[in-house]
Amino acid sequence: MELGKTQALLARLYTDCGFRNRFLKDPESVASEAEITTDDCQRLAQACGDQVIGFARSLLAKRLNEVRPLLPQTARALGAERFQELFLAHAAEYLPVGINKPREDAVEFGKWLERQPASAGNARPSVRYERTTLESYDPERRLIIRLFRLPTNPVDPDSATRLMLGIWLRRYDHAPLLHRLISFPRIPERPPFKSDRSVRSDRSDKPERLNA
Repeated sequence: MELGKTQALLARLYTDCGFRNRFLKDPESVASEAEITTDDCQRLAQACGDQVIGFARSLLAKRLNEVRPLLPQTARALGAERFQELFLAHAAEYLPVGINKPREDAVEFGKWLERQPASAGNARPSVRYERTTLESYDPERRLIIRLFRLPTNPVDPDSATRLMLGIWLRRYDHAPLLHRLISFPRIPERPPFKSDRSVRSDRSDKPERLNA
């Protein structure tokens, strides 16, 4: 088998979860797609199957360890095990290709979580805020304004939430990023309103007092 085709095949096996699973389950089924013979594909599967699995897992672990610090509030809200489980599900469907792969991976994972409300649970507000923050790092983004309902205590995702306005601003292209998160004051609840008619109705329902 040609060296170039072998390298291309291994690179795809390391990073493409679906292709890797098909290769390990039935090497012959991917031979034509990989432009190699079925015999070469079988030999590669027998010789490198365990190595492919081990290296692929190490790459996924590296991606996870790079993304987790970029989404700290999301990680706290989900918990370590749940965060890892959901990230691996996302990673099976997506592979970053940009210059800043960890940030791209974190942004796309955030979008993936927002499309999975049942899985994200109470982490969704933190996901949306942290994803927007990462998107604001693009030096060509000048202004982002978003409304959020975030936990009052970022360390405790179960704490009471408050409506907040997030602003990310660059005065000009590639300028330093300015960020403000403004909390809206809580509006005290008013007692239920009673119209004049209901007041008169309440009075009419009371029995009249007879004078002796």
